[in-house]
Amino acid sequence: MKYRAEIDGLRALAILPVILFHAKFSLFSGGFVGVDVFFVISGYLITTIILNDLEIGKFKLLNFYERRARRIIPALITVLIIVYSFSWFLNLPLYHKTIGQYVFSSITFSNNILLYIQGNNYFGIQSSLNPLFHTWSLAVEEQYYLLFPIFLIITWHLGKKKIVNLLIIIFTLSLLGANWSSYNIPEASFFLLPTRIWEVLLGAFSAFYLKKKLFKSHHLKDDILSLLGLILIIFSFILFDDKTPNPSFYTLIPTLGTLLIIIFANKNTFANKFLTNKILVSLGLISYSAYLWHLPIFTIAHQLFIKDFETIQTIFILVLILFISYLTWVFVETPFRKKNKISKKLFFIITGFCCGILLTLSIVGHFNGGFPERSELLSKFKKNNGFNLECNGNAILNSKCISVKPVKIAILGNSYAMHFVSSLAESNKSGVVQLTMDTCSVGYVSTYQDINDSLNCRQFFKESVKTINKNKEIQTVYISSLFGEILDKESRESFVTLLNDLENKSIIILGPTPTAPFDVAECLKNFYVNPFTSYEKKDCNFKIGQRHKDKVQKLFNLSTDKKFVQFVDIAKFICKDNECIMEPEIMEFMYTDNGHLSIYGANKVINGLVNNNLIPLN
Repeated sequence: MKYRAEIDGLRALAILPVILFHAKFSLFSGGFVGVDVFFVISGYLITTIILNDLEIGKFKLLNFYERRARRIIPALITVLIIVYSFSWFLNLPLYHKTIGQYVFSSITFSNNILLYIQGNNYFGIQSSLNPLFHTWSLAVEEQYYLLFPIFLIITWHLGKKKIVNLLIIIFTLSLLGANWSSYNIPEASFFLLPTRIWEVLLGAFSAFYLKKKLFKSHHLKDDILSLLGLILIIFSFILFDDKTPNPSFYTLIPTLGTLLIIIFANKNTFANKFLTNKILVSLGLISYSAYLWHLPIFTIAHQLFIKDFETIQTIFILVLILFISYLTWVFVETPFRKKNKISKKLFFIITGFCCGILLTLSIVGHFNGGFPERSELLSKFKKNNGFNLECNGNAILNSKCISVKPVKIAILGNSYAMHFVSSLAESNKSGVVQLTMDTCSVGYVSTYQDINDSLNCRQFFKESVKTINKNKEIQTVYISSLFGEILDKESRESFVTLLNDLENKSIIILGPTPTAPFDVAECLKNFYVNPFTSYEKKDCNFKIGQRHKDKVQKLFNLSTDKKFVQFVDIAKFICKDNECIMEPEIMEFMYTDNGHLSIYGANKVINGLVNNNLIPLN
């Protein structure tokens, strides 16, 4: 394939607005469409390569995939290793677990699917701490290129005209689907392949067109149309914003602009001269590495310095991104693309080994909660899940979710009940069963569907209450939650109904924990391990808010109306004189986030209840 310097310039024109958009430069409110420009460029380049090989009968699918792997994987792995290593030494267990999930999905090119399942919004990226958010676009491209060559191989005997006609049908369906779903299911439209195919196909159409030009080149026409393409792209970068549906009919503006440049930016046109200047071409050469590095560097910088940067600091970070990208291009991208420097065998050994290590760490970290034992400090912030993660959603007397038999105590609620399970079991001779489901409000109103469990919240509590009532040995039921729903009339009535269904038992309501206006664990961790912060321990303490007091009053009123219900405001064991102390003892912490109790915190509360004879534990 003949080298076109203007394509590298176009790459630079695409990547710079993306980076500046994530750097929060308001002028580039539509910088995110640089990704759409990239899709078109990619479609053109890859389709041209495939067509060239098919025409001479030398296209081999495995060779194509090897070429793509050499282009994409080495630089990606380099970034993933740095991101995961940084997370290993500095991130809390739960966040490190999440980083592992994104490393896994980045390697397997499924990050777009993960982000969609999680309900992420691209325009929340600037407040996100996900340094690998942007790899969703790589996933879309690689999913497309997994299928597109196979499509061309199967249909090649039909001839180019019929192939293009089929692609036009796919293009139309994809574009119409993208426009509809951008207004109705925007997350699916943004992240998933079916609504992005049309953009890559625009580039493919330009490849088919340039293979067999339908019109002769004419300098004035080429100059006007390529300049129009340039204007359309720049117009989009400046005038689009987070309210512009994307991908949609609006996205035709920058993508058709890209198409016009690819087709008509011939030598001596203004667009060609502009795009082939040395600065843009040089930036275009390192554009892939720059795209990979920019978000991790921004994210890590924000995580370390915990503030919005001034312009001079942002400029320094931008220079750092370009410098690291250049080094990656020289020492990683370029050598790995050349078979005479790194053979096929060596390439697959190196990348296979690195991918295997990262995938293994990601999988193990997912199941052990983000390697909480990496350090003594980080282990203090281990998420307190009760007996084990398998008990999330348990609504029966599951042998894995009870301490000993006979079971006389049930702990009912959500994640705010989980953190009392182990402490109660250790402080009690009677058997304890964990009946908890994360995220669910306590009652029969919520229909939140946990993607890891077939029970919705209403069903979960109905089954749990049925289990408690069916087993006469269960005498006491502890209920705990953040109880935010208690301020809502409908939810409060549902909670009261649940209490009435358990009137033959002794009910003890624990909670709620006072909610901090920030992540306590992040605050304390930064105090100990982040050299760039000026935190003091007292900065991690907070005062009880009015919302907490309102919830406590509602719960107190409910308990006084029912003789079988006792309410305990556990804030008295966490907070003194209205101030909540988050590190009561050296290296012993109360919370694992902004409200969940650590193992130490839960033990302190339960010991406080025992010592004050507030509840019977035997």
